[in-house]
Amino acid sequence: MSISGVGTIKSSATNTTLINSTFGGMLTVQSNDNTIKIHNIVLATGNATILVTGGNNVITDNYLVAGDKIGDNAVNSTVDTNIIKDNLSKRTYQCYNYCKKMYLKAVM
Repeated sequence: MSISGVGTIKSSATNTTLINSTFGGMLTVQSNDNTIKIHNIVLATGNATILVTGGNNVITDNYLVAGDKIGDNAVNSTVDTNIIKDNLSKRTYQCYNYCKKMYLKAVM
């Protein structure tokens, strides 16, 4: 899925799994217990690609760039219970397109 603007997972949408999307703006996660992975969010300016205000979220294996912040540093979380790791890792960077193709093939 490609979204030209911002995205929001509202506080009422718990236990959401969001995989393999491209956002043209920041993704805001307001709820708890979500999985966010294999996304492509590149912003020329700004401090964060993903703003997380909910807790117990897992944000991994994303290609994230916001100005001069990349990977895990491009995620702004206000809650300590979130797991933020392996974003823009070497593995993510090398397999992003491959993972995207395999995921799309699996769900089609």
